[in-house]
Amino acid sequence: CGDPSFGGAMYGCPHCGKLKFVPFRCHSRFCPTCGNKYSMARTTSMSFKLVNVQHRHCVFTIDENLR
Repeated sequence: CGDPSFGGAMYGCPHCGKLKFVPFRCHSRFCPTCGNKYSMARTTSMSFKLVNVQHRHCVFTIDENLR
């Protein structure tokens, strides 16, 4: 993931003519690099959905085979 030998995109600034090569990414949650980016985005997204309260309510379930 992010290896330039696997290809990428070349971007150029129309004003100064500077070029930048950006290697392709796999965008997989199992990739260490892409997975970290995915988890940070997911955490940020969930933090905006939480209600600002002083307590939390957690429900734990026990697997049927362990009951």
